[in-house]
Amino acid sequence: MCDTNSHATATRGVPFDNGRLRAGHPLVFARKRVNTRWHRHEHDYMAVSQLDDTLESDLPGDQHMTARFEPGVTYFRETDAEHDAINSGDFPCAFIKIELLDKRG
Repeated sequence: MCDTNSHATATRGVPFDNGRLRAGHPLVFARKRVNTRWHRHEHDYMAVSQLDDTLESDLPGDQHMTARFEPGVTYFRETDAEHDAINSGDFPCAFIKIELLDKRG
């Protein structure tokens, strides 16, 4: 697992929240090895890549995954997704996260 004591954390903000959806400013990983630290998501969410990125994720049970993204590529995770996301590329990367707060149909 990632040694979170030796890495800076990614920065983020929350500019939109209407009670049903929440979307933040881009989550920015400013340089290689910047990470989010271990966290668990309280809501289903979709993330949209803003730059060419390579992102690693440490997952529960000593699992690990690496994914390559291009601008506009999206991915979805369900509530309780737990991980530490890490910029493994040589350049900054950024994502916009959109959370589904209200699951009414």
